[in-house]
Amino acid sequence: MASAQGGGLRNRVTVAEAVEKFRDYKASRVGKRHAEGLKTQFRYFALAFGTEQLNKVTGESIESWITSLRSTRAAKDGTFPLIGKTTRNKYRKNLRSLFAHGLAPVRSWCDLNPLADIESEKVERTTPKTYTPVESAKIMQAALDMDSPLLPSLALGMFSGLRPSETMAIDLSVIDMKESEFRVPDETKTGARIVPMTAACRAWLGSQPRRTGKAYQE
Repeated sequence: MASAQGGGLRNRVTVAEAVEKFRDYKASRVGKRHAEGLKTQFRYFALAFGTEQLNKVTGESIESWITSLRSTRAAKDGTFPLIGKTTRNKYRKNLRSLFAHGLAPVRSWCDLNPLADIESEKVERTTPKTYTPVESAKIMQAALDMDSPLLPSLALGMFSGLRPSETMAIDLSVIDMKESEFRVPDETKTGARIVPMTAACRAWLGSQPRRTGKAYQE
């Protein structure tokens, strides 16, 4: 729907329409994993604000919604905790991008970015736990004893330095355990990353029969 405003033709779209258009725009510009994350966050946003005009949504209402979001995974006590600061900041960043996209003169979906002046929450960074060789061996042996499908991803992460996102993406069929290194596809950058095939990684990968399929399986 369009209406004359400010001497020009302003395009008015609902949140649901804006989200769909923005997702289509980003689909060919970000990696698959990033696109899936956007899809999930924007789906929730569209469910909450879908019928409202994008131009009418306020920063206050968005901030109230973000801080009320809860995890989809239950805690040990059966409750669903509020999402953490890092996830809330991701929502703010992605929604800020949505409104910035809508502000472009070629679209003019809105007159301002309601999140422009809302800062991200400060997140305290902690040093990741480093496992000792003994602890690592216990974790790997437990995975082997349980015939856990997580064993390949644990081996690649602990002993070849793959990031969690990489272990979720890589297929075991591309890894030649006879070689001293292998390539890890990187969807967010050009080319691939070369990582070592350490003796420990080779031994643990060889201790289980699976040689194809995603390294990370639940």
